[in-house]
Amino acid sequence: MGQKRRKWANVRNQHGLDLLTRVDHTPMPI
Repeated sequence: MGQKRRKWANVRNQHGLDLLTRVDHTPMPI
């Protein structure tokens, strides 16, 4: 169970990074 949770946390972290980089490269209205 702990491993699964950690995996999802990692996936969410990856998505967050991707979103940050995307926003950094393409200006979007907040």
